[in-house]
Amino acid sequence: MRRYTPYIIIIFATLTFCWKLGFTNLVLARGDTLLYIYPYWDYRSASLLNGEIPLWNPYIFMGTPFLANPQSAVLYPFNWPLAFLAPHVAIKPAIILHFVIAGLGSYALAKRALKVSTTAATLSAVTFAFGGHLTAKVEQVNQMQAMAWMPCLLWVTAELLTSTRYRRRWGLLFSVFLAVQILAGHPQTSLISITGIIIWASLTKGAIQNTASLTTFYKLRILLQHLAKRFASLIPYVALGTLITSAQLLPTFELARHSLRSGGMTLHNTISFSLHPLLLGRSLLPPYSQPLSNEYVSHIGVIALLLAILGLTCVQTKGRIPLFVMTSLALLLAIGGYTPIYSMLAKLIPGFDLFRAPARWLAMWSLGAALLAGLGCDALANLTHEKRRHMFWVFFATISMLVSLTILSARIIAPGDSGPLGLPTLPDLIGWVLALTVALLFTIALGNKRALIVLAVAVELFIASINLPINNLTTPEAYTSLRPSITHLLSTKHSTLPSDRTLSMSRLVYDPGDLSYMTDLLERQLPSEAVETAIVATKAKEVLSPNLSMIWKIPSVDGYGGGILPIRSYAQFTAHFTSNTPSIDGRLRENIKHVPAKWLLNITNTRWLITDKLSDIWHNNIFYDLQFNVNLNDGDQTQIERLRPIQTTTVGIMLSSDAEYDGRIADLYLTQSDGSLITRPIISPGKERRLVHIDLATPMTPHSVI
Repeated sequence: MRRYTPYIIIIFATLTFCWKLGFTNLVLARGDTLLYIYPYWDYRSASLLNGEIPLWNPYIFMGTPFLANPQSAVLYPFNWPLAFLAPHVAIKPAIILHFVIAGLGSYALAKRALKVSTTAATLSAVTFAFGGHLTAKVEQVNQMQAMAWMPCLLWVTAELLTSTRYRRRWGLLFSVFLAVQILAGHPQTSLISITGIIIWASLTKGAIQNTASLTTFYKLRILLQHLAKRFASLIPYVALGTLITSAQLLPTFELARHSLRSGGMTLHNTISFSLHPLLLGRSLLPPYSQPLSNEYVSHIGVIALLLAILGLTCVQTKGRIPLFVMTSLALLLAIGGYTPIYSMLAKLIPGFDLFRAPARWLAMWSLGAALLAGLGCDALANLTHEKRRHMFWVFFATISMLVSLTILSARIIAPGDSGPLGLPTLPDLIGWVLALTVALLFTIALGNKRALIVLAVAVELFIASINLPINNLTTPEAYTSLRPSITHLLSTKHSTLPSDRTLSMSRLVYDPGDLSYMTDLLERQLPSEAVETAIVATKAKEVLSPNLSMIWKIPSVDGYGGGILPIRSYAQFTAHFTSNTPSIDGRLRENIKHVPAKWLLNITNTRWLITDKLSDIWHNNIFYDLQFNVNLNDGDQTQIERLRPIQTTTVGIMLSSDAEYDGRIADLYLTQSDGSLITRPIISPGKERRLVHIDLATPMTPHSVI
């Protein structure tokens, strides 16, 4: 049993951290999970169960490639068994499985490559798998799935470079892990993993030979030859892993030529979502109240962080040099646009400017810091009295500095947040002080109680995860329920081609009409955050916010990409809708201010415009829809046809005129069913928008209005 204890601990910790996902019917329904992951998973599963390979997606961006988009993860084998489940259910076992993969891979890497004790390797596994960065990424499940394979890749890299037996087997396993990570569908994470592999292969034991008796020139020559041999031994297996994924990579490369990002993004887009240096305190300390945006959460817990510092500063710990380089480089790159280095790399290294969100390099920090924490756990038992006293002050100074940064960042508005962060709350301060106290206690008196250290780290991470996305779940109806707009569109849907398309112009701040009923019903069962999540999800469904049209198979002009999509020609065309620079990820709904020109609606075969009622009014029990404005210049006219046969004595028009005079500004023409025409003048309302009543002499039933 002792042999299998670490695996049991990792599985038990996974079920504990994921208890809401695994043992309740609550679901994830925020942000990318609702608007991107669920639609892609639904369309992929439906196609595969139909015996089809989904090459094309007709429901967003007016039609676009599907398999060629790597984030669709059509060929990722771990998603295939989940095709029989609805997306909001299938994502749960997917997340749980990849927490286990991340934990087991981290354990193998620490145990086999760093040669730490079983307890220390278990601590590294728990720290990486359940640290803030991975648990915050459950809402971007393709990133989480790709990140889970990072420690596995580094582990087999170490085995391949150091083993004298079974090298071919380790090489084949390396190819398989590399292929699986690529197929998981997040190329930026694959780039981060390859960077970690290069650092590991360059700086681990054996890369630098004993050359003390040689001149500097020959030392450098021997070192370069040795590194060349190391990388040469990896190249065939990298090529094999790439070959395995060719069914994904070839169409992806073809689509990339037409992507809006082809040729690289602007520097502004490349450095977006950079981690502000003053936010390092918020990022590296566990959040006990309100966490940062998911991109920036990267804590491994106060106890594990201090153990990582101990592992880095102890001379006797082996393997600390590549881990130091990994963590330092990751933090430097995560800062992104706040240093000139990232901008330089974006200009000099081909392909580096294809990715945004430098904060995602924190994935490499999280893994490197977790491994250093394992080294520090083993080093605890061998500390001298002098070293313990020294580490006491190092630990205290580190936490004091990070807490000071949280105070200095109080006025910063981080990307993804709606306002300043504010000062750290009392629960935050108490939690950090308690964790520091526990770390100091182990350092001073309980260094040989390593099993208790693992338990303390796990408990701290579990408490910190309460406010992270892994625990921000809501009712399944947030995904499954129908809304009136969806029901209406489905009832009018026909199978002929070309299909009628929809275009949403609505924001999500509107009242859906049954808001009070939903709130009263949900507040009886769910906490306030879950209620808010369900309401926002309901509003998104009401207006078919991209890419929700994929779920109900309703074609849309709009779409939401964020990776290789949208294609360049689509973005250039849709600039006519907004008169702005094409958006890097689509989302017309958020940028359209007025009803598009008729020729745009015609050429895109748009039949339905979905809007809210934020600016509409009721006057004398008459409803005026003010969303659809018509701008008329001198000599222009507009016509309303297909009026319902209603007898009327008055025509009401909401007007806004720039005219500085009162008087006649236009004429109203009413055509009756018998063909007779009645003309009435329209009098200027002044510069303010207001309702104008045009009285008719006798009741009439207009057939058209001009």
